[in-house]
Amino acid sequence: MEFQLVVSDIDGTILSNDYTLDEGMPATVAALSQSGISFALNSARSPEGMLAIIDQLQAYDSPISCFNGALILARYAKENPEVMYSLPVDREDLDYLLAIVQEQFPGLAINLYATTNWYVEAVTDNIEIEIARTGIQPTVTPLEDVLADKNRAIHKLLLIGDAKQLDELTQSVDSQLLPHTILYRAKPNYLEVTHSDVSKGHAVEVIANKLGIDLGQTFTIGDNQNDSSMLDVAGFGVAMGHAKDDVKRVADAVTETNENQGASSAIQKYVIRKDD
Repeated sequence: MEFQLVVSDIDGTILSNDYTLDEGMPATVAALSQSGISFALNSARSPEGMLAIIDQLQAYDSPISCFNGALILARYAKENPEVMYSLPVDREDLDYLLAIVQEQFPGLAINLYATTNWYVEAVTDNIEIEIARTGIQPTVTPLEDVLADKNRAIHKLLLIGDAKQLDELTQSVDSQLLPHTILYRAKPNYLEVTHSDVSKGHAVEVIANKLGIDLGQTFTIGDNQNDSSMLDVAGFGVAMGHAKDDVKRVADAVTETNENQGASSAIQKYVIRKDD
């Protein structure tokens, strides 16, 4: 099978558990470029949160899918980014959920992501952890000021805090009052909120369509449940060796773990075919 587009997850795929880049990835991305094969990143991260990875990969002209596909940019740009696709959180759903959080779970740290901006009201210990993970600084401002502009697209709400509180929150929310929203536990203490039509699989479809590439010519790789849709929709999907069984079942193949350069070795094996 000849592939024309490779789409990769970031955390747990091309990054090790201590957030070190798979050392084989820069050369692999360069080899893709030399072969005329497009490369894209598909992550729950914000555009700013991907910048350090883009720098290391020298992938400045690659499309990036952010917030699990809620925002897709033709390439990274802090100012005047070229938006390929945008689907923000429904404002009525967002207002309903934030009211519950602020009234019943004030200990949860609220993060709002709007295109290339990250907003918080205060830098708490939980926010410090996210700063260390992504290498970027949020804008500290009253969130009511951010939300006052009803035309501002909020692509993701991230709640960070005690896992038990997040359990209680998800149990207390009336899903019928969130008809356009999906809640996803990326980690025990992370709850991500996006539009219900957002998925990494749809992001692959959008990118492939914009580039004029048939889905059968796409290769995807990831490790988490939110990667399942893109493994399923692609011509060939690869699950990381440490992925859960339900993710592996969707994939066409399983590679090594993120601690053993599973991503670069899989792209070399199935796409570049270095051993042919």
